[in-house]
Amino acid sequence: MTDDIASCIGHQIRLYRKAAKISLDELAKRINKSKATVSKYENGTIALDITTLYKIAEALNIDIINIIEYNRPPKRIGFKTSNSFEECDTLYLYHYYEKNYHCSVMRLRYENSTGKIYSTLYYKVSDIENTSKCSCIYHGYMRSYDHIINFVLQNYYSHSEETLLNFFVPANNTSAIVGMMIGIQEKTLRPVSFKVILSKKPLSMEERKEMLLIPKEVIKRLEDDGALIIE
Repeated sequence: MTDDIASCIGHQIRLYRKAAKISLDELAKRINKSKATVSKYENGTIALDITTLYKIAEALNIDIINIIEYNRPPKRIGFKTSNSFEECDTLYLYHYYEKNYHCSVMRLRYENSTGKIYSTLYYKVSDIENTSKCSCIYHGYMRSYDHIINFVLQNYYSHSEETLLNFFVPANNTSAIVGMMIGIQEKTLRPVSFKVILSKKPLSMEERKEMLLIPKEVIKRLEDDGALIIE
């Protein structure tokens, strides 16, 4: 278990270091350690003390909780769920953009002291088993009600960009729901929205295509009403 945690922490350090475009040498200088020692931290071969963890978090400009994120369900004390999506520690987000179906991985962490559900979105991963292969990272929180789920997320690279996710949760116990993602387009920096799927499990390509399809009658209603409603 200890080795697993050290490896997980090392993975997070490497992920955020590369995201910040900081070399091993530079990170080592910022925390007053040797390059070899930092490399061992990232490989999970040696454990870190709490002081070093805080120094690394400060050097990478992130909260320490993002480093010690461990991929297992947290113990939720006296926690009453509004819907079954809150009970997951990992969710999968799908959307269609530029003729490709993209998958993102969402990690959830329930904080007993505040009662909040914090979320980390690894956006557009090429391998769902390796979140370090993502194009961007978002941090934020989840708000969950009986039939509504909202996410408010901030871009780790650019704090000026916030992304909103909104979903309707039907009464039946479904494992995948559709909703809307609103954010900033990567190339033009203009506001953009996508139809998205939030799923408790990975989806096949056929399932993605079927659920992300926008019917002609919905597009016609958009022309008439000036509003796109995801159903």
